[in-house]
Amino acid sequence: MKYFPEVSMPAKAGSAYALAVFGLIAVIVFTGACHKLDNDKSDDTAATTSPNKSFLHDLPEPGVESVTSIETLPLLQLHSRTRQTSSHDLTGGNQDGFRRGTQFYVDEQGDYVVFDDYGPGCVYRMWFTGFTSWLGRIKIYVDDLDKPVIDKNFIRFFLGFNQLFKFPRVYFFHQSSGGFASYVPICYQKRCRIALSMKPEFFQITSRRYDADTKVQPFSQTRNVDNWDRQWSAENLGKDPKGVNATHAYKSSASVSPEKTEDLLVIEGAGAIWSIRIKIEPFEQRVIDNLYLKAWWDDEDKASIDVPVNEFFGAYYIHDTPRSLLIGRDDGDYYYCYFPMPFWSKARIAIKNRGDDPVEIEADIEAMLVPMRGPYSSKAGYFRAYYAKEKPTVIGKDFIALDTDGAGHFVGITHTMESSSGQDYMEGDERIYADGSASPALYGTGTEDYYNGGWYYILGTFAQALHGAPTHISEPGFDMATSYRMHLGDTIPFAHGFRFGIEHDRGNTIAGDDYHAVAYYYHNPRVRTQRSDTLDIGNAESEASHNYQDSNAVTTDFIQSYYEGDSDQDSVRDRGRIIADSCSFSMTIDPANDRVFLRRLYDQLNGLQTARVLVAGHNAGTWFDLAHNPHKRFADSDFLIPASLTKGRESILIRLENIGPAPWTQFRFEAFSVVTDEHRDSKGK
Repeated sequence: MKYFPEVSMPAKAGSAYALAVFGLIAVIVFTGACHKLDNDKSDDTAATTSPNKSFLHDLPEPGVESVTSIETLPLLQLHSRTRQTSSHDLTGGNQDGFRRGTQFYVDEQGDYVVFDDYGPGCVYRMWFTGFTSWLGRIKIYVDDLDKPVIDKNFIRFFLGFNQLFKFPRVYFFHQSSGGFASYVPICYQKRCRIALSMKPEFFQITSRRYDADTKVQPFSQTRNVDNWDRQWSAENLGKDPKGVNATHAYKSSASVSPEKTEDLLVIEGAGAIWSIRIKIEPFEQRVIDNLYLKAWWDDEDKASIDVPVNEFFGAYYIHDTPRSLLIGRDDGDYYYCYFPMPFWSKARIAIKNRGDDPVEIEADIEAMLVPMRGPYSSKAGYFRAYYAKEKPTVIGKDFIALDTDGAGHFVGITHTMESSSGQDYMEGDERIYADGSASPALYGTGTEDYYNGGWYYILGTFAQALHGAPTHISEPGFDMATSYRMHLGDTIPFAHGFRFGIEHDRGNTIAGDDYHAVAYYYHNPRVRTQRSDTLDIGNAESEASHNYQDSNAVTTDFIQSYYEGDSDQDSVRDRGRIIADSCSFSMTIDPANDRVFLRRLYDQLNGLQTARVLVAGHNAGTWFDLAHNPHKRFADSDFLIPASLTKGRESILIRLENIGPAPWTQFRFEAFSVVTDEHRDSKGK
């Protein structure tokens, strides 16, 4: 294996050279796409049928079920972690995609590796753009790293020359306005590696890593995609993707006077809102700008939804017609939402009119009602939508779309950006954090990249099942875009907190922009997480109290460096140990835990750090960190310990065995115990 040297190139979208090359490659692509470019080595086998599981209490199996089982979205997903590898600039600058060649290492075949991870896990999203990678091949290895399950010409792969990798599961750059994206799950029990034969530039690979008790069906080209195709097909977008269910339909109308709030629906008992469809008269911009959708669950004092109607449904302007899988506006001018929304004692949905004009509302709402307990167990969360607005944006600070505590998972966002400084706002990278980690779980390469586009949405507006940019206005002195992205397989679970931040330009250097967003997430107040124990490596007293021992280890000098992310100017100084062989230590945990995760502070000067984890002598999986960063060396890394090894125990003995090619580094360990409070009543209070 070898790492690639640094290369200095112009910024992604600010270069005439870049756009010229892009246009040239586009001509080549469209000219050559209709011809067979090579003999493909992958098996284009037709899909077969597999059974579905109960959607009310059981989590879907990793893979296709996680993408298509919309009914399971409220269920907590604390057995997994979502992470992203990407080509973001390791210095914290804006040379994403050009600096360092962007790949993590070159493998034995001479290919450029952009993703490598140990399982069980699943890749749920791949996104690329650039110039040179189009001319080569994409190779995907699952479990058996000697032979790829996919070995295909890059262009043909994203054009859909494969039974499984086809639109609308895979998007060529004209379908995603400058980006190449795939939402076909690639699951693996042992390991997965994704490589390109040509030097990659801009990429993001979003995956979920499950605990070792999770059984994953490794990727196969034979998958049941009938329900998937039905859900995501253009003719069905705007219809409820959850299929036929036993629901109660409610029709209501309301005249909402200025500064008044009128109920659209109140339900006493347990159930779940299944769909919301509303129509507004008069349908005028000044009217909808002042209407807010509000919803309360159970005995909440504060509304779980309190969001401008047009932005909640992803249609900022009256001429916008977003049609995603879960929110949008249909041909009949009905706004729709198909997120399932559980409640255990009461649901109330209302419209508030903050404007000066009276408004007429028609509402069609469906709910699934199950007496006493409701259709969802205590493992479900409340649906919440948070509205964030920042005008003007603040120099030096990310725009924060959501910052919340507690447990749950993030499932989507609609985002409107307005600027008087041209299109530079699209250079902003998302930095998404879970559970108080100082390291982003997702670190992006540009705003339109997060929404699966590219080059400032170079081919115009678009709307797909999970992502789109239905509005983009570019005029002298004014530029704005409304974008959305839904997370299904790539939901982002969190056990005790979540933060979604995004730069409002290439380095948060422009003040005066107007940013507003709606973040959609599920939240469960019945779950609490506590830091049960901390082991400070290098502190003799802490090591002694944790029975710390190591073999063939070297104590580091004090290192002064930084974390990646929005605090990458805050210096950190610490020292730890480099483990050549193994180490062991004990950690105190809460015996009432549902699961435990460990957090390691480490030095990412070297990538490919790999350790076998043993808990009380039992194999708990492989702890693997691919990334290396000589500029921002400190990083937090989390490892999920299977619940079977932690429940009922007051402490655990952990042994780490270095099995990788790089030194294993450690400065601090923290144990977090996740506890579900079962002393709640049947209403989920």
